[in-house]
Amino acid sequence: MANGRRVGRALGAQVAVAAALVLATAACGNDGGSGAAADSGGKGKVGFAQANFGNGWYEVQADGVKSEMAKLGYALTTVGGEGKPQTQNSQVQTFISQGVKGLVLNPTDPLAVGSSIKALKDAKIPFVLVNTSLDPSLADKAYCYVAENEVENARQMGIEMAKALKAKNASGSVKALMVKGFPGDSNSSRRDKGFKEGYASVDGAPTLNWLPDVFGKFNADGAIGPVRAVATANPDLQVIFTVTDSMLPGIETALKGAGSWDKVLIAGYDARMSVVKEMADNPNGPIIATVANSPYEQGVVGSQMLDKALKGVPQSEACPGGNYFLKPTVVTPADASNYYKADSPY
Repeated sequence: MANGRRVGRALGAQVAVAAALVLATAACGNDGGSGAAADSGGKGKVGFAQANFGNGWYEVQADGVKSEMAKLGYALTTVGGEGKPQTQNSQVQTFISQGVKGLVLNPTDPLAVGSSIKALKDAKIPFVLVNTSLDPSLADKAYCYVAENEVENARQMGIEMAKALKAKNASGSVKALMVKGFPGDSNSSRRDKGFKEGYASVDGAPTLNWLPDVFGKFNADGAIGPVRAVATANPDLQVIFTVTDSMLPGIETALKGAGSWDKVLIAGYDARMSVVKEMADNPNGPIIATVANSPYEQGVVGSQMLDKALKGVPQSEACPGGNYFLKPTVVTPADASNYYKADSPY
């Protein structure tokens, strides 16, 4: 299979069509996850249990699942878990009672959805994980985990930040802030780990003095208050790493309110096109890099993996080791204009 960038180019035309489904998908997630069926398919019913809706990334991932499941001939129902494990557990139980043949799952929590994993296994319903992994005690129950290699992706951001600070001749101890999603979420933990490992791998980079983490709930509004409080209390803040570009508009609002927007260097994650355009338009601005976390491609590959599971293809053949990682694609101001696609949010 092609890597995330090549798949994205091949599917570029589909994204525009799929985007029309975003509002319907978001409504489905916001109503508590009652679900909405896609076009009927001859291969039977399958489900997509999305963790949440509302930041754009989740919607695009759902578009990828919808498009590919329709091509593969399945009748798909999509629900959104509102970021709550109890809601998602209830939705999975409903899928099981409805007799779905298989499930694509983006877990709301790596451990708290354990009852759903057990129920799926008891019902002999195969499932594929996308984006968010499960706790190690549960991970081997999935047919495949489809995602970016979050540690490696974030590692590239750490390297870019170290290079940017060295280019500025920064020295001594530099104040840094990590903006995460939720306390304890596995995506934030892996991206934190990767960023710090990448930064530490660059010789001669100044020491980062990490301020206490803040949590923006993976959306712009959630990031404003926590980031503003830190920036106001620390006018010498120089480095920010955000675990998702979805929070960057809120981070920008917060930093401008504190008078710090032009005083920091920011590394992102997701390659949201609005962020890519900001780098292209303002190559000397605060955003020094982002890395692709391709939601549409994850949805497509996750659907393909579920199809293989339902066809009885051995995991060792379709998804060796239980993981399928899309390759990292780093975007910096130097190549942002070449990467930018106006017809896609990611």
